[in-house]
Amino acid sequence: MSWLLEQFEHRSCLKEEDRASLEQYLDSHLLLIREMAESNQYCALVV
Repeated sequence: MSWLLEQFEHRSCLKEEDRASLEQYLDSHLLLIREMAESNQYCALVV
């Protein structure tokens, strides 16, 4: 996830609150993807 945040920072000027919001957004989606993979459901992002 740190790589994704670095990519966003390089492409735009993120304020601290923007970074925190983006980090929270990515965390929630990564957790969702992990849960889908662990429950043996098909997820194109995990394959």
